Amino acid sequence: MRKVALVLSLLATNSAMSNEVITDELSAPSLELVTTILEFCIEQTSGHDEVNKDSETLQCVNSDLEISTYKTFKTYSELTSFISQEKGE
Repeated sequence: MRKVALVLSLLATNSAMSNEVITDELSAPSLELVTTILEFCIEQTSGHDEVNKDSETLQCVNSDLEISTYKTFKTYSELTSFISQEKGE
């Protein structure tokens, strides 16, 4: 029983570490991709609670970026800053 528990814990640790390495190796998305995803997500969240709109939009954008294996944004302001910097504003 202990061997099974040890093997399972080693597998879980190995999996967590491999995911961490992969996250560090993800590339940044292009401005065009982020803008397109953001516009889509804003449409999807229109009519939702205004208080959580930024949070819902960020989750939507990050979900699409994760699926496409790109780096995600930690905050909504980081997302909007990325767009502003890339546009040169």
